[in-house]
Amino acid sequence: EIPIRLVWPDKICSTVPLVYIRGGGWWAGSLASSFPLVEFVAQACGHPVCMVDFRRTPEFHYPAQLDDCLEAVTWISANARSLDMSPDSCILWGESAGATLAVQTDLELKQRQKLHMYSDVVAGLVLLYGNFAGPAIEPSSRSQWIWDNYLGKHGPFGLNDVIVLDRDLSHLPRCWLGVGDLDPLLNDSLALAHALHQWGVSYRLRIFQGLPHSFLPMFRLL
Repeated sequence: EIPIRLVWPDKICSTVPLVYIRGGGWWAGSLASSFPLVEFVAQACGHPVCMVDFRRTPEFHYPAQLDDCLEAVTWISANARSLDMSPDSCILWGESAGATLAVQTDLELKQRQKLHMYSDVVAGLVLLYGNFAGPAIEPSSRSQWIWDNYLGKHGPFGLNDVIVLDRDLSHLPRCWLGVGDLDPLLNDSLALAHALHQWGVSYRLRIFQGLPHSFLPMFRLL
């Protein structure tokens, strides 16, 4: 029972859906709090947006959140035609923790494809200020709390699929990365861009001057 909210633009330029995975450190946020931003983006780009929710920490630990995203993308792909959306491709768009989940989701779908369990439809990734390197060596108390709640009894190095930069990224689709130069996770996006270059994956990196973490929801102020 995974909540999904479908947002249609008034003027449709494409039926390829954006699958939006919200941020909030895997514990905060909701479809309602993300709706103004998603509606704005849907209207601006002319694509339908599928907003995906997931179970929150600390009640649910990894991989519950990833499992929910996998099931949601699989359901959207299987039902896209009946929803008047393109069944052949989608774009995963994530913010912060959602950006981390977006990459993990695509990597897991690639594994299913190898096992002939899934037809790959992810045409691109839009990744805003995600955590791709795992917990910092000396994390802040807040960061430590977020990761402890996310991983539960498992440490970050006890699960070999948690840290995106430790994975084989060679089969990722085209990626667009956005991050503010005041973001404490700036180095994660820089490191991912470097890794994508090393793996031969097409990408674009946009660094926004003077902006902190999680700036996208501030769009009305900006």
